[in-house]
Amino acid sequence: MTDPTPDSIAAALAHRDAERRQIEAITGVRILEDGSIFLPAQTYVMPCPRCPYVASAQSEGLAVRALAGHLVHEHIRDGGME
Repeated sequence: MTDPTPDSIAAALAHRDAERRQIEAITGVRILEDGSIFLPAQTYVMPCPRCPYVASAQSEGLAVRALAGHLVHEHIRDGGME
C-alpha cells in the first residue's frame, strides 16, 4: 500500500461527496460533514419531566401518546409518581 498523497485524499473526498449527493437525491437523507444524519421528516420530541426518557414521533399527537404511555408504565404503575 502506498502513502496517501494530497491528490488521492482530494479524490477520495470528492468521491465521498458525490456518493452523499446521490444518497440525498434518492432518499432525501442528508449525511453531514461530521457524519451525522439529517432526516427530512419533522420529528416532535418531548422529554419526560421525571427521568432521561425522550418521546419522539413524526406527529405531535404520537409523541404525546408515547410520553403518556411511558409515564403510565414507568412512573405511575410501579409505585406512584416518583
